[in-house]
Amino acid sequence: MVQASVDRGGDRAVRVWRAVTVALAAAGPGVGLGVCAVVGLGVTAFAAHGQTATAGAGVRAGPVVTAADYARAEQFLPGNAVRHLTGVPIGPVTWVGDTDRFWYRVRTADGERFILVDPNARTRRDAFDHGRLAAALSAAADTAYDPAGMPFTTFELADGGGALTLDIGAAKWRCDLADYTCAERDASTEFGPAELASPDGTRALFTRDHNLRVRTADDEEGTQLTDDGEPYWDYGSSPEGNTSAVTIRRFGVPVPPAALWSPDGRRVATHQLDQRGVLEMHLVQ
Repeated sequence: MVQASVDRGGDRAVRVWRAVTVALAAAGPGVGLGVCAVVGLGVTAFAAHGQTATAGAGVRAGPVVTAADYARAEQFLPGNAVRHLTGVPIGPVTWVGDTDRFWYRVRTADGERFILVDPNARTRRDAFDHGRLAAALSAAADTAYDPAGMPFTTFELADGGGALTLDIGAAKWRCDLADYTCAERDASTEFGPAELASPDGTRALFTRDHNLRVRTADDEEGTQLTDDGEPYWDYGSSPEGNTSAVTIRRFGVPVPPAALWSPDGRRVATHQLDQRGVLEMHLVQ
């Protein structure tokens, strides 16, 4: 948003607001940013299509911004504009175990793809046959899935790359990549997304009531490691100075503790973050 001038004449105060994005979208190509100038007791703003809107002693109607104009401008917001780009990675890169291989998602002209890269072999290819996997999942879940938009955003390779595990909502699947068959897997021994698994996968670190706890797969309560945590003076949390904290709370996104296991799984490094003296900031969306 751009605020164009304040002209004070006696008790008269005029404020003109223009949404530059909307103006440009409504105007089409060839129209530059508007220029605002203070003239006498009024404000003159050069807007889209070269029309002039004057506020002050006399008011001349400017361009009418419609709901369709706003809808068109909305398509240029970052979250929408990126959908028109191809070859752009989506989300983070994920390493495959302790190897040098990694995979990532990418948006192509034919939809989203999962790409597996092996630097040592100098190869870059699809992580799996998207069509066959979508068909296998569709048959197993009795739901039609589109290979151009798979119903998951992350997965783990198993059996040396011969199978993969993935979650679709609450359902947990294991798919064999040799014959492309899928079946629901037993996840009772797996840790959740709000837990940080140890290097050997036998234990996990998590937070409860602002303190750290560690547990094994068959022990929900676990062992409490700290006891002096309190609101805004807690362990393994992220600073609330970033707006992702709002998104996490609104949508209930599970977040594991900010911590690091030692390679042998015997120690954990983390922090106790003090935000008790930080004033609250209200975010309006």
